[in-house]
Amino acid sequence: MTRSYKMLVLRAMIEAGAFPGRIALTDLVERVARLARRNPQIKADLSVDPDDARGLRKVLLQQPLKILAETDWFQLWEDTFETTFAEDKTAALSTLASELVDWRLQRYLQARELGNDMPNDTKAFRD
Repeated sequence: MTRSYKMLVLRAMIEAGAFPGRIALTDLVERVARLARRNPQIKADLSVDPDDARGLRKVLLQQPLKILAETDWFQLWEDTFETTFAEDKTAALSTLASELVDWRLQRYLQARELGNDMPNDTKAFRD
């Protein structure tokens, strides 16, 4: 992971109850901004001010959303972003995804704080 963007997108979707599911891009941008505002490490990792909704939307569209939409699991539309997999067993999937996203984001922020590229135990999961 070179930046926290993908994990922030997934965390925002989970918090919105939209993983799996669909989220409006305006809601997604606001939720990512809110995550950055409440965590100084995340705010420092963004390449744009979280209060600049237009700039943050542009960055999210160019990076994590575009990249995630190139997988089989997500689709990006003009005003929404969504998962492509079935929504059955949503609670279990959301809980598991939440734990993985939190772990991955924490490991990234710890490594960044220490000035390392990535902790050794997470190199296999590199983006």
